Amino acid sequence: MKENKIKVYLIDDHDSVRQSYIRWLENEDIEIVGDENSTNVSIKKIVDKKPDIVLLDIDFPNEHLGGFKIAEELLNKTKGKIIFITHYDEPEIIFEAFKIGASGYFNKRDNLKFLIQIIHNVSEGCLAISPNALSNLIKINYVSNNSLVHKNFALTDQELKVLKFISDGLTNKEIAGKLSLTEKRVKDIISNIMLKMDAKNRAHAVAIAIKNNLINI
Repeated sequence: MKENKIKVYLIDDHDSVRQSYIRWLENEDIEIVGDENSTNVSIKKIVDKKPDIVLLDIDFPNEHLGGFKIAEELLNKTKGKIIFITHYDEPEIIFEAFKIGASGYFNKRDNLKFLIQIIHNVSEGCLAISPNALSNLIKINYVSNNSLVHKNFALTDQELKVLKFISDGLTNKEIAGKLSLTEKRVKDIISNIMLKMDAKNRAHAVAIAIKNNLINI
């Protein structure tokens, strides 16, 4: 058994889905530290469990898009990362998820093997998205190429390169190696990108960039 297993907290209102996810993840040597079936959850309880990642459904019977509210509260109180698990694949929902601060997005129509990949990628500091959701982002990227007025946010060539590397899931250290820069310099560049784009975080910056056709996936 591996040491330092990824600790996951799961919130999904479908009991059968939640239990199947738990069995699958535990077989993949991922530790489930807790689970809930509604938006009526104790944020303190989740924070106390110190999960590395919270798997969070977006929609709940008692609250439309209630997962977004939970995510915002969690991200304000814990260092754990959020991966949304949902049937939604509409681009505007995906953009909103990353704007809030999600690190990953899994469409429930995709094979569970992709959820495992997303969990591991997010745990290593990368952004990750499953194929169905990614496909819709690519489609809107192509459509918007001819139908929307885009902003370039006055990004420099170097900032665009860094933004593309972020969208590819590279860490600051890997980006620094690609561009022969220090990690501190990469952090400064990313901070400047987010300032120019009025982005809340790396994921939000990537979502804005895709929407404005600044990068291709």
